[in-house]
Amino acid sequence: MQTCRTAVARRLQPHLLRCRAPAALRSNGRCAQQFAYATRAHTGARIPAPKYSVPLFARNAYLDGLREAAASARTPDDVEHVFRLVRAAPAAELEQEGLLTVITVLRGRKDPRLLRALIDSKLFRPWYGSRFMVASAYGPLFRALFNPHGSCPPPTDDELYGIIADLKSRGGVVTPTMSYELTRVFMAGGRSLPPIIEEAIKCVVELPVGIDFNRAKWELYIKVERRTRSWRDVLCTVLPHLQYRRMPTTTITALMHDDVWKPRDIDEITDALAIEVDTGIVSRAVEIAVKRSGARAGMEVFEYARSKGLYISHRSSQHLITALVAFRNSSITSPAAVDDAVNVFRRQVQPDNPATDSHHLGTLPLLSALAVSIGVKRRWEKISDIISFLRRKDASLMPHLRRKFSSLIEDIFLCPSHSAGVDILYGQRRDLAYDELLQLLHHIGKLRFDSAPTFSYADFVAFLRTVESCSHVLSPELIASWISAVSHSRVLLRMSWEQHALGPSAKGFDDLAVSYLHQLEKGLLADKPALDTLAVRVQLMTTYGVYSSVHDEDVLRCWTWIVDHNAVTDEIIPYALQAVTGVAAVRDLWNDVLHQGVVPSRSTWAEYAARLIRCGRPDEGFEILRNEVGDDSHYRRGPFPPFAPNRSRTLCETASQYLERPSHSHSTV
Repeated sequence: MQTCRTAVARRLQPHLLRCRAPAALRSNGRCAQQFAYATRAHTGARIPAPKYSVPLFARNAYLDGLREAAASARTPDDVEHVFRLVRAAPAAELEQEGLLTVITVLRGRKDPRLLRALIDSKLFRPWYGSRFMVASAYGPLFRALFNPHGSCPPPTDDELYGIIADLKSRGGVVTPTMSYELTRVFMAGGRSLPPIIEEAIKCVVELPVGIDFNRAKWELYIKVERRTRSWRDVLCTVLPHLQYRRMPTTTITALMHDDVWKPRDIDEITDALAIEVDTGIVSRAVEIAVKRSGARAGMEVFEYARSKGLYISHRSSQHLITALVAFRNSSITSPAAVDDAVNVFRRQVQPDNPATDSHHLGTLPLLSALAVSIGVKRRWEKISDIISFLRRKDASLMPHLRRKFSSLIEDIFLCPSHSAGVDILYGQRRDLAYDELLQLLHHIGKLRFDSAPTFSYADFVAFLRTVESCSHVLSPELIASWISAVSHSRVLLRMSWEQHALGPSAKGFDDLAVSYLHQLEKGLLADKPALDTLAVRVQLMTTYGVYSSVHDEDVLRCWTWIVDHNAVTDEIIPYALQAVTGVAAVRDLWNDVLHQGVVPSRSTWAEYAARLIRCGRPDEGFEILRNEVGDDSHYRRGPFPPFAPNRSRTLCETASQYLERPSHSHSTV
């Protein structure tokens, strides 16, 4: 017995030493690095080897050089030079990462000539043995070839077949990802795969037919086939084997893949397979419709589900509401879309809905859209009903924040005016942090009443007093947040539904919003120069230039402040060009840019050319495009929307005349 105990103690001794090591190191006062080193020494663990055999700065310099070279490549010879730079990697393990970096840059440029030169290069031949690298290079090529805004016409079927044949002759394999990409670009153009292309990329997959009938195998087969074939084609293949069997509804979702959502297609599939439509099918259709065709398509599926007495899932309802109110991308939402979002929410929270989750409703996007959208009937009553529902269910408007602060935001949504929203904060002044006050300012600025669409300067000053009473220092971030609210209100006041709802007073409200900006310049910015920063001036300049030409003087005043402070950068110039409207103002602004010593980028030159074209100077604009922008289609698409709607023959002839001339090294403007 004693011998057994001694043996056990010997086995446990190293473990006990490791357990005592942290306490011993802490008692000796050693640092965390020493503790980690000592622990590794006791346990026998090794320090992991570095990922690269060269220093990290050498790897970063190598990749940065490749990005610069790929971004400036214009011809196939330039691509060959870039490939030689890839082969000159400081370490062998960096070569694949360098090639992926080059492919990423060329993919963003969307030029099929350069991508074709990449795959045709002799230096790319060793990579045909890697299915991953082949798919990484050919996927962007297929997208660029069929880009509707590309610099080259789409290839013919024979030309595309030649590309695929060359791929196979070089030892490459058409992967399922590439097949799916080709199918997707053809379907996006309203065509199905031509027979010659379908034969070239066809992957032979055996049907899971036999004594052992497995539903999971059938669904896997359908999912694989849907990558390269249409749903009708796959349905015709599997229907003889499935029409007399009881299949689950997941078979339909497998057939839907990510491009079938229309109700008539769903009915055709369910009738063929004798399967009843359920919540899972319509929920998947809503997700696909929103992703592929937008919120209107999602509402079409929602109405289809409601006509059949079905509910969509909680997740799909949330996605549809968010898509309707356009909360994430801050785009303009019409009152009709907001009303549809309210209908989806009401359907979602019905008592007999089994998919209701009252604790994770996420109603903030819907409340914000209702508070902003003048033109929605009885919108404040709808806001009150939604908040009352949340409080009855003991649900929080913003679950990720503390409950008291979330309740405060709910009270702000129920306020009858901006001043009432500011007054609520006086009782909470000791409990509010700076970031919470900034968030409250954002929500108060979202409130747009029929009698006061814009958060006034006087109410904003009252809010700043609340910030100071909470022992916080005023910052330019607060000024920028208020200016953003004024800018958004000015944009909305120009919408047709707000013009209809407000009538002639809409113009007066817009002038009042501009007067608030004047009060800010003469008041707070003049009294406290520390708040008058570059970011504030740029935002003021863009807000003055919203849909109006009568405020060029205000825009140029802000621009003069930027020039006087030597703060002109290439990032600021596009904002200034978009804010001014007159030809003289545009030219004066550009002269200031050149006198400041700023070297404009190609995108900035393209923006300047577009502004001249919009101002009625197409000769100068297209001359700049030809000489400074060159043949990069990514930058030359910008000037075309101004004259695309009216299709002026003279302007189109001017474009062709100037863009086809040989370019010079410098612009004459």
